[in-house]
Amino acid sequence: MTVSGASRRFGAVLSPVRRIVLAVTILMLTGCESPPERVRETLYVFGSESTIEIEGVPPPIAQAALAEIAAELQRLHQEWHAWEPSEVTALNAGLANGDTVPLSPTLRALVKRSLSLALATGGLFDPSVGGLMQLWGFHTSDFPIATPAPSKQQIETWRVSNPSFDDLLLSDAGLQSRNPLVQLDFGAIAEGMATDRIVEILRRHGIDRALITLGGDLYAMGEAESRPWRAGLRDPFNQGGQPLATVDLADGEALYSSGSYNRYRESPTGSRWPHVVDPRTGLPTQGIVGVNVLHPDPVIADVTSTALMVAGEAGFESLLRRMGVRCALLLTDSNELMMTAAMAERVTMLRDPLRLGPLVGTPGPCSEPEPDAANRPATSN
Repeated sequence: MTVSGASRRFGAVLSPVRRIVLAVTILMLTGCESPPERVRETLYVFGSESTIEIEGVPPPIAQAALAEIAAELQRLHQEWHAWEPSEVTALNAGLANGDTVPLSPTLRALVKRSLSLALATGGLFDPSVGGLMQLWGFHTSDFPIATPAPSKQQIETWRVSNPSFDDLLLSDAGLQSRNPLVQLDFGAIAEGMATDRIVEILRRHGIDRALITLGGDLYAMGEAESRPWRAGLRDPFNQGGQPLATVDLADGEALYSSGSYNRYRESPTGSRWPHVVDPRTGLPTQGIVGVNVLHPDPVIADVTSTALMVAGEAGFESLLRRMGVRCALLLTDSNELMMTAAMAERVTMLRDPLRLGPLVGTPGPCSEPEPDAANRPATSN
């Protein structure tokens, strides 16, 4: 992603513990007027580079907020990490022993939101697949992965054991699992949850104009130089070149992406197995090279972008309705584009992939679900 004066980056990788892909490029427009004061901090958390850009406040206020954000992100990184020693690895050890494990307030909030969204997605997002992620070698920060893939027998053994979020029992005393093989991995939700914490910190410091980029995923506060932040959606078929499309982000909008272009391993045939696994098959997702989701709740955007990689084109519309998401697009490995009508109103396409059917849903604000959307998940934490 690249950003310039009045726009910003739009990305799609998550990362604290987890996941996938830098999905966007941010462009900033330049203006004739003198730019407002801007403070930019680069951090390395959740396995990838993240940046916070703040405008419109004196540098000492921005620096105080950034120092608090850096400390909070480091704390969350150490608490939520799926394979380095953390509260999550201690939780997984306790679940394997059949214990009821007490949870810190932050981890309890993460578990509670994850279980709610696992149910909302019909299990397409499932935080209990940590053992499967480990089996595929995805518990690493070094990509692409060169270690041997698991055997068919190993995958079948995992499928037969059937670890699932349904095995988890959350109570006032803590978390317990009916299946000792459940291992939690919050990579597909951690960046969204962390973004919520960053926004809280910025607002507490009186900051209302900022761009938050965690591993390539974006959240906009206010405007950049009195103009919307502009993001360029990464084109998986044009690595390092022109974006697939651009979109202007409004105040309070999150742009999250998943794909097969950064975090992946190669199959024996040379195709890419992305860092997203299908809990139903035990295999990495196939056929989808990029997904972008625009939504006011970064947690919903984060989880939905991953779940769409699993759902694919066949489950695109039904999953978006379940999640109450109106703005999304999906690109297949055959260069076929599926997009919602509301997203089409927001993006400017820079090239024209093959259209995979008509636009989905109805036009309207990304902040509002389809009028007949059912079973929408709660957006509050």
